[in-house]
This record gives sequence, structure tokens and C-alpha cells, in this order.
Amino acid sequence: MVACGECGTEISTKARSCPKCGAVVPHAKIWPWVVGVPVVLAIAFFLYGFSIPEYKAKAMEVRRVCERIATPDQRYVCDQQYQQAIEDGLAKSRK
Repeated sequence: MVACGECGTEISTKARSCPKCGAVVPHAKIWPWVVGVPVVLAIAFFLYGFSIPEYKAKAMEVRRVCERIATPDQRYVCDQQYQQAIEDGLAKSRK
């Protein structure tokens, strides 16, 4: 139950209008959430993607490829390759 914004009468949250004064009860709109949240998330991921340095993106790709090939007990090799790709990228970016 909520109070009517016009006359203050207590009315149901499901009511479309106040039974006493007839004032329309505003309801929260869901479409801004349905449309807005995905758009904001897409923009955030887009901006995040451009903020990743190129060498780091390449190092992550090296790791992904290695993890597809390596067995679970060889994953340490993927970590080593990733670290080496990061170090190489940092060295090239400093030049």
C-alpha cells in the first residue's frame, strides 16, 4: 500500500488510479533498464577494449592458443609464454 500523490488516500501498489480522487498512479518504466543497461555495458566494454595495450592483447591471445593446445599439467608453459609476451611487448613499447 502507498499513499496517493494527490489526496493522500492509501491505495494498492497495483492500482492504476486512486479510487477516491481518480489520480493516475505513476509506475516505474522498465524499458530504460532493458535498453539502457545493455547499451551502457556495451560502451564500457568497447572503451575497455581500446584501453588495453596492443602487446597485452597479443599476450592474451598467445595464452588462449597455448591453453587450447596444452594439457592441464602443462598450463605452466602457457603462463611462461604469457609473461614472456608481456615482457617483449613492454620492451618494444619502451623503445
